[in-house]
Amino acid sequence: MRMILLNPAPLSVLHVDTEALTQELKACTANNCRMRGDVEEAIKWRVASIDEELPIWRKLVEDYRAIEYVGWQFPEYRYSKEDPVCVLREARQELLSRCAALAAFFRENISAEK
Repeated sequence: MRMILLNPAPLSVLHVDTEALTQELKACTANNCRMRGDVEEAIKWRVASIDEELPIWRKLVEDYRAIEYVGWQFPEYRYSKEDPVCVLREARQELLSRCAALAAFFRENISAEK
């Protein structure tokens, strides 16, 4: 079994400065939600949930050896604003660059079919 953590922040969830990490996570999450088109109330709710989620994310990486992708550049809004096949190829390449075993979760060829 493999667990992955797609972290949009430039700091690992294991970063020792929890305040700096939390602020980065909240800023990145808020930006991704805005880019996706979420309303401000939904963005505030999502950002507020990070305080409860961060200890769990840390536990996944520390205790359960989840693979953390720091600075994840493929938030869901990109799939609707850019060529989704191109974005999917780039995301797949990034995932496989850290863990080749994840190849089992992808079809052999990603085509332009929708």
